Amino acid sequence: MSKDTIYHPEWDKKLLGQAEPAKEFRKADRPMRASVLDEAKSCVCTDRNSQYGEPEDNFKVIAELWTQYLTRSCGALMKPLTDYDVGMLMTLFKIGRMETGVHKRDSFVDAIGYLACAAEIALRGKGDRENA
Repeated sequence: MSKDTIYHPEWDKKLLGQAEPAKEFRKADRPMRASVLDEAKSCVCTDRNSQYGEPEDNFKVIAELWTQYLTRSCGALMKPLTDYDVGMLMTLFKIGRMETGVHKRDSFVDAIGYLACAAEIALRGKGDRENA
């Protein structure tokens, strides 16, 4: 098998049926979820950072702006928004868009990317939110 080939023996049973001979699956044949995850990874680990900087830094600025806006618009907030909150709210924004519009690949990629950024902030302890 070439280095571009991925294969799992169970695929023979699940995808090809018991009577079919073993078949190699190239990267182009991978399940769509793998390609969506790869695209999200590329966006949040390379493309996004070169355009907008580190997510934590960008999300902190957004959190400050949103906190000021919500405080002026709605009255006092219980607590200021955090960079973690921004990641979660942007994920929900994308989910809301998908629920009321057309299911576009880009929206799924973006939602996964925002959630991945929120996870990094929470799990690395970079966020201001305790026990996120």
